Amino acid sequence: MKNIIKLLSLVLICAFAVSINNADAQTRKKKKKTDKVDEYFDDKGTILQRTWFGSDLSFNFIPISGFGNIIAYGISPMAGVKINDWFSAGPRIQFSVLNGKIRNDIPLPDESFSRKFNAVTIGAGLFARARIGRSYFAHVEFDRVSYSQPTNGQLVFNDEGKIDLERVGQSHFYIGGGFHGQLGNVWGYQLTALFDTLVDRDTWANALPITTRLGINYNF
Repeated sequence: MKNIIKLLSLVLICAFAVSINNADAQTRKKKKKTDKVDEYFDDKGTILQRTWFGSDLSFNFIPISGFGNIIAYGISPMAGVKINDWFSAGPRIQFSVLNGKIRNDIPLPDESFSRKFNAVTIGAGLFARARIGRSYFAHVEFDRVSYSQPTNGQLVFNDEGKIDLERVGQSHFYIGGGFHGQLGNVWGYQLTALFDTLVDRDTWANALPITTRLGINYNF
């Protein structure tokens, strides 16, 4: 009986020693993993230090059959947080002004009515960008945009003699890529070409849903 008790005691002591050793190993492993995470973020800096900023400029001439011509120009600021050395994601907003004029051969209800068309487009979205080498990148983006356009697509005037406008919301999901070039140590420029996957295929006969952008960036 005593031998059995001694044997059991020896087994319990060994099991206790092994459990302590395993617990210590797990603690060291977790600490090592935590140290690596801390080291990673120490190397990368704060979120602000890992964020790059950019802005695309836009200028488009838009002929509209049966109406006239529209000039659209605007700016689209963006900010991307670097998840690692090649991948980043963040928000993007856009603001553009549309100026146009009704064709002179279209009669107006009264000559005092304005032939000018003025509207504002605003939007916001999220993007993700992956660097490919030093000069190229892949880009995906989802935007929700609010457009101003003539009410029901018709030439209708309000009581002030101006074209009556309404707001229409539209979603865009872009895929594409671009080229990045340096303008110094931290400044650069970007040229992007994107395909809008949410545009109805039936409209492709008039114009392909391709958007091109030119802009600058900081710390990309």
